[in-house]
Amino acid sequence: MAMDSAYRLLLVGPLESDHLRRLIRHLKKVDPSASISVLCWHSNRPLPEDFQSLLDGVYEARRPSGLISRIPIVRSAVARSRYRRAFRSAVRNGIFDIVNIHYPSPRDLSILPIARKAGSKVVLSPWGSDVLRVTSPLALSKLRRLYSSADHVTGLEGRFMDSVRSILGFDSGKILPAGFGSDTLDYIFEHGGEATREEAKRLLGLGDSYTITCGYNGSEGQRHKEIIEAVAQVRGDLPADLTLLFPFTYGAKPGYKEQLDESLEKHGLKGVFFSDYLPLDKLLLLRKCTDMFVHVQPTDASSASIKEYIACGAKVLHGGWIVYDDLESGGSKPYFTVPSMETLPETIVSAFNAQPIRIPDGILRTIQSEGWKARIQAWDGMFKRLSED
Repeated sequence: MAMDSAYRLLLVGPLESDHLRRLIRHLKKVDPSASISVLCWHSNRPLPEDFQSLLDGVYEARRPSGLISRIPIVRSAVARSRYRRAFRSAVRNGIFDIVNIHYPSPRDLSILPIARKAGSKVVLSPWGSDVLRVTSPLALSKLRRLYSSADHVTGLEGRFMDSVRSILGFDSGKILPAGFGSDTLDYIFEHGGEATREEAKRLLGLGDSYTITCGYNGSEGQRHKEIIEAVAQVRGDLPADLTLLFPFTYGAKPGYKEQLDESLEKHGLKGVFFSDYLPLDKLLLLRKCTDMFVHVQPTDASSASIKEYIACGAKVLHGGWIVYDDLESGGSKPYFTVPSMETLPETIVSAFNAQPIRIPDGILRTIQSEGWKARIQAWDGMFKRLSED
């Protein structure tokens, strides 16, 4: 491809995900001439009109429904067939320099031969749980074949990529340094000084309540129930006016919020759920209003959310089984470590009574560099280089 030509990219992944939508928006912002199409499963979440104009094509596969969906082996075979058919339709209608598969799954093995035949480079972009929480030996075997066959894998140096490589066994030479950014981090560093914690609380209707934010999405993996139990155990050691906050804008299964409501009522605790989409100014208020943020999920892929709370001055409690190399490289930690789930109640109390941790300027600069403004340059540069090879 000529050096001055735009790259032609097919993104494969969950288009309903805000992560993927943000990547697309930022790619088009830095390079409006880039041609971007998407292959995804059909979603009932509509695309905003201004977003549709960013895409050259959207190719959807429909998940099996009805009787087919109730028979696992048939459901799997039909889903794989529909997925492959949608991919063939995409490559028939466009020539792609790069096929970038996000949240790769064993099913993606079925489209590799088609991508190869079309002359596209295949780049995999793991998100975290798509690798770290896979336990099926058959699924792991297929993922190893997928990663072994791909041309490249995106990721940043650190324990997450070390874990992915250890699990899947691909060559380190395949790794291209690109990671997701955070619009919220960009916004925090631009506007974070515009409201104090007290003002943020009042703007969100929380009064003077001491606030503990429990996880950063609605997935059960955030261990909301365990956090509620831990707070209940030490309720007498915490302020009388206490509110637990639950960011639930995505990830929650039907009925899960109701289970948490029951647990809160059982223990006489007040909780506020943020279930609707939050624009950046409201996300900033949620981070700023937080006195304490509890992050104790079993695995993590260096989420930006914990860094957003650190940047906003919250006391962050972080599971000691998860290491963030970029935040701990200086020998100190910008959070209170929770050694185990059994020690969570006492860690909550000790963190509440402790002075806030002073965050070194170097750590804050590291966190700031993880906004999309900085991170998108790596993605755009990577796609340009691959299209020119």
